[in-house]
Amino acid sequence: MSELNMIHPFREGNGRSIREFIRQLAFERGYIINWSLITSEVLLEAMITAVNKSIEPLISCIFQSIENK
Repeated sequence: MSELNMIHPFREGNGRSIREFIRQLAFERGYIINWSLITSEVLLEAMITAVNKSIEPLISCIFQSIENK
């Protein structure tokens, strides 16, 4: 997810596209993701940290956004 954000293929809507891609992948595996459970600032910081230091904050963000654990 963080690498997709780094590529930044579109002028606008990169974050929305990435979140929808991950939401759909999760849905196909039986999980419901609700991105409104975490702030966009926290998610962005987690994506930056995933590239530079540790993927753990990003994993935590995704896990926190799953409604049907």
